[in-house]
Amino acid sequence: MIGIIGAGISGLSTGYHLQKAGVDYILLEASDVPGGYIKTYREKNYVLEIGPNSLMADSELLTLIKELGIENELVASNPVSKNRYIYKGRRYRKLPSGPLSLLFSNYFSISTRYLILKELFLKPGSINSSEDDSLETFFLRHFGREVVNYALDPFISGIYAGNPKELLVSETFPSLLEIEKKYGSVLKGLAKAAGERKASYNFKKGMQTLTDALAAKLKYINLGTRVEKIENKDNQYLVTARKNGELKSYTCQELVFASDTASAASLLEPLAPSVAQKLAAVEYAPMVAVHSIYKKHHIGKVLDGFGALNPRSEDLFISGTIWTSSVFPGRCADDEVVFTSFV
Repeated sequence: MIGIIGAGISGLSTGYHLQKAGVDYILLEASDVPGGYIKTYREKNYVLEIGPNSLMADSELLTLIKELGIENELVASNPVSKNRYIYKGRRYRKLPSGPLSLLFSNYFSISTRYLILKELFLKPGSINSSEDDSLETFFLRHFGREVVNYALDPFISGIYAGNPKELLVSETFPSLLEIEKKYGSVLKGLAKAAGERKASYNFKKGMQTLTDALAAKLKYINLGTRVEKIENKDNQYLVTARKNGELKSYTCQELVFASDTASAASLLEPLAPSVAQKLAAVEYAPMVAVHSIYKKHHIGKVLDGFGALNPRSEDLFISGTIWTSSVFPGRCADDEVVFTSFV
């Protein structure tokens, strides 16, 4: 039997695929509600996300959604969500979306546009990045500091709430290394290697629809069950967990940790102290989502985009704001708008 600790999206999908394959498993989750960081607040006319606000769906994910029977709950993002705004020069400016607009828009300085033009003519082997390079290092080599500060940094903050100085290109966007190796120019490679385009989706009742549907399919999920100890006995794992004050034991041949790293580190300390030490050192970006709701007629601007991001170099209080009611329908009443800001 395989033991899975944690019923976030990773633990739930692991259990689902094991169940489909006919493999015995047990999924243990300390909370009474599955889903981990995926949570949706629903009240009156409001559908507000506490965690992720959308998903990028390829054919594999769409197949899973169909298997779960929730394809009719999907809602695609509105066309205006393709527009992104960045705070630059004391105002929000639309980020160029392609090579031509990068070159001919005045969003970037003339010197940066010259670097972008030069990048288009890079040959394979002219730049050889390493898997140990950070995203910042990779983009500095190709495009320069202004692109890093006013395109890469807010983009990465929006996805990972992380710092491009600390994130490895090989772990975040490994395809960029392959493109560079094959084409030299990242811009040229992205244009030529454009394959299946992922669309952005949510659900009528929010992202929690997905995790609730996964959990409902699982036969062997135990909520409100906190793992307290793991022992290695006769090449097997004895997992001791507490539910409603009662201790329960499970014997597993393999374990999958799908919990936060701090919890995993605590449980692994007696078994693998060096691994536990590395897990304990993983930093989580401290981030709070704040939802603000206004009457539509009080907003003086047409909200024609996904939202607005604030580069780290601008030193503003919030990292950015999603114009939630512009991206997906049904998030609030028709005469209101919702902003989701990240602090």
